[in-house]
Amino acid sequence: APPPTGIDSTSYLNQILTRPTFALILETTASILLGLPTKLLDQRFLRMAQDFANSNSIKPLKGKVVVITGCTSGIGLSLTKELHKLGATVVGFGRNPARLTSLQAELEGVHTVRADFENLTDVSKAADEIIAAWSHVDILVNNAGVFDFHCYWQPAIVASGFEKTITVNFLSHVILAEKLTPLLHHESTESPTAVQLSSFFHWSVNGQDLLALGKGDPRVARGGNEGFSVARSYRAYTNTKLASLYYGRAL
Repeated sequence: APPPTGIDSTSYLNQILTRPTFALILETTASILLGLPTKLLDQRFLRMAQDFANSNSIKPLKGKVVVITGCTSGIGLSLTKELHKLGATVVGFGRNPARLTSLQAELEGVHTVRADFENLTDVSKAADEIIAAWSHVDILVNNAGVFDFHCYWQPAIVASGFEKTITVNFLSHVILAEKLTPLLHHESTESPTAVQLSSFFHWSVNGQDLLALGKGDPRVARGGNEGFSVARSYRAYTNTKLASLYYGRAL
């Protein structure tokens, strides 16, 4: 469960970790049981949406241009397939040329753009491709993300000088969204929509790693990627999810 309103996330986590083991087990069990109805309801709504997309000849998203990052696997691939069924013109970003080719062969009419989200220059050039090919964008889904297991041993710094996780999960999305903003606000776009994929893990950090203390402060570049082993990877990942929420609100 997220921390109650007005309570700092770090303090809340410390309170949980200091509770008696028996009480913690009871609370965890209750959370799981109470969460089951919500999960079942989510699955029901998903089936309803899939049935609609498969059986209805009306395409409610016809004429809409949807840009999705990370379109070749996971959530991004599922979204690409479902939105394509609903009539949207899907433009998918991915880094694996073979997977992008396979996706285009499977879904007629889907457009793909190759971009490695570890490389911010690559992302910027890919955004330019979208700008050159499309007059407007109706929906932008910033979905691509990683959890870098390799930084168990040492932080992974990419060519731009930033930590890998925050580069892929956050900074690349900022560049893409900012460059595509004119297309989202084009007169042809009725209701411009930007979707930031996040995670409930965002509440386990308090945002201090995202605040620069002064010129040249390197914390944002590291993404809070400090500590030992699992804790280091976890902290970097959760910081990106919190940053995505902040940026989504700013948009």
